[in-house]
Amino acid sequence: MTLAAVPNSHVRPASLVLTVLNEGHSLPTFLRSLSAQRHLPSEVVIVDGGSADDTVEILTAWSPPAGTAVRIVERPGANISQGRNTAISLAESPWILVTDGGTVLDPGWIESLLDSFDGQPTPTVVSGFFRPTGESLVERAIAFTATPRLTEIDSATFLPSSRSIAFTRDAWSQAGG
Repeated sequence: MTLAAVPNSHVRPASLVLTVLNEGHSLPTFLRSLSAQRHLPSEVVIVDGGSADDTVEILTAWSPPAGTAVRIVERPGANISQGRNTAISLAESPWILVTDGGTVLDPGWIESLLDSFDGQPTPTVVSGFFRPTGESLVERAIAFTATPRLTEIDSATFLPSSRSIAFTRDAWSQAGG
């Protein structure tokens, strides 16, 4: 699968980590949305929890945008947190971006999360909002039922989602990994 990056995009030193399990049906859309980022991560670390479909084959065949290294690790039986911690431990950047397989990234997602670290004082964890999606009517209904609307979010009490979060490696280490 060859997907080209959007013209004028550039690579930023950050590691995007995610776990997948039987995401063959959704990976092409995810990989297109990743390749379309205005700013690309310097590396992507993907941990597969033992997919029985074509997930690993799709990932292996993917040609990432220039400047983005990809590491695919198979850990059959690993749950999401084990997979994420494995991916983070293998990531090389001091900035870690986390999302989920099956997600469609907004073209400015990486840029927005990483730009948030430029504030003063410099945060160690930032999170973003995501819009629910789904392939079928049932998937969309479940997604919209389980996800609050942006207007329902109170920034003072909103807890970040692992589908859209970034943090420093130091913060991850200080939290015990």
